[in-house]
Amino acid sequence: MSENYYRKDIEDLPDFKVENIKATLKLDQNEYPEKLPKYLRNKIFHSLKNKYTENRYPQPIDYLNKKKKISEFLGISEKNLIFTMGADQGILATMIISGKKVKIFTPTYPIPENDAKILSKELSIEALKYENDFVLSKEQIGKNLDLIYLVSPNSPVGNIIDDELVEYVCKNNQLVVIDEAYFEYSNKTYIELLKKHENLIIIRTFSKACGLAGYRFGYVFANEKIISLMEKVLFVPYNLGLCHYAIMDNFSEIFTLGMERGKIVQKIRDEFYLFLKKNSFKSYKSYGNFLFFEASRKLYDELLSKGIKTRYYHIESKDFIRISIGTKKEMDQLKKELKGK
Repeated sequence: MSENYYRKDIEDLPDFKVENIKATLKLDQNEYPEKLPKYLRNKIFHSLKNKYTENRYPQPIDYLNKKKKISEFLGISEKNLIFTMGADQGILATMIISGKKVKIFTPTYPIPENDAKILSKELSIEALKYENDFVLSKEQIGKNLDLIYLVSPNSPVGNIIDDELVEYVCKNNQLVVIDEAYFEYSNKTYIELLKKHENLIIIRTFSKACGLAGYRFGYVFANEKIISLMEKVLFVPYNLGLCHYAIMDNFSEIFTLGMERGKIVQKIRDEFYLFLKKNSFKSYKSYGNFLFFEASRKLYDELLSKGIKTRYYHIESKDFIRISIGTKKEMDQLKKELKGK
């Protein structure tokens, strides 16, 4: 068979890496460190067992009814809301409906870059500068782009974007996506700006503070036209499975739990940030459930050899480690490993 049957540029995309390392501390993927409370897990399982039949597809009327109820809870119109298979599917849908010219800023979440390349976009990647503490500036934004992808708080650093800059981006470009995956930890959302800017899209997930990473559940806010286009390209409601429906049945309780958990993590995060500074690590103030600090590759390898999984970055000839915030007990254990390093 000729090798011309596939696109050569796809070969350059990053592979999924499998690490056969038993973790004593798993602090590498910004997950919530604890399971759902038992009563809430049981409610989800109860929905799956008693409300749905696995040999039947989810029906549009069920989706619409759930969407109406959840939109009332969130205080928005049901026409401005869509549910997705994780935030990633929402990101992909925005890429599909947008024009050719796409811009992202690194370091950041890698999926938008991946999607843009798969869809053969004219991708512009601009690096956030070390000398500016990786803060996005107005000069870096650009104008007349079809889609700009932003994350706030942005991983791995954890900084947030102010409203004035978001408004500037919206006024000078077409679609503007803000990934709010970590909004429960920042007390910051841009949802009010949807009223002023019809080109703004806000993406969220239940994978972080809500602790449902394994379920892959996300939701998106945007104007009616954008939501309609996204629903078409995803062929809603058939983009979702019964597990997603069971989560939608319990949306308000899960959402409320995520907000409560966000406050718990904020306290642990801010205390650990002070520990890093006290121990002479250059760390960045974070509004997510993670901290980013300068540290050697040697330290990363030492932690990994002890089963402590973190995330390593090499940027502008400098080494960094990003740690997810675990339980207080887990962070106390990490402190012992970092003291004197």
